[in-house]
Amino acid sequence: MTSQIVTEIRRYKLAVLEIRETHWTQARQQRIDTEEMLLYSGHEEENSPHTQGFALMSALKPTSRNMWRN
Repeated sequence: MTSQIVTEIRRYKLAVLEIRETHWTQARQQRIDTEEMLLYSGHEEENSPHTQGFALMSALKPTSRNMWRN
C-alpha cells in the first residue's frame, strides 16, 4: 500500500497527504524514501481492532539532517 501512496504523492507533487481510516495499529513513523515520511496512529493496544487509524505522508524535504531522525 505504501508504494501506491508514494506513487500518488509524487504524481500530483503533493507536500502532505492525509490518509483516513487506516487499518494500522499503534503509532509510528516510517521513512519511505529519502524524501517521504509516513506518520500514523491507530489503537494503542496490541490485539485491538484494526480500525479508526489516521496517517499523514509528507514529501517535504527535511530542512536539517536531524529532522527525520528517530
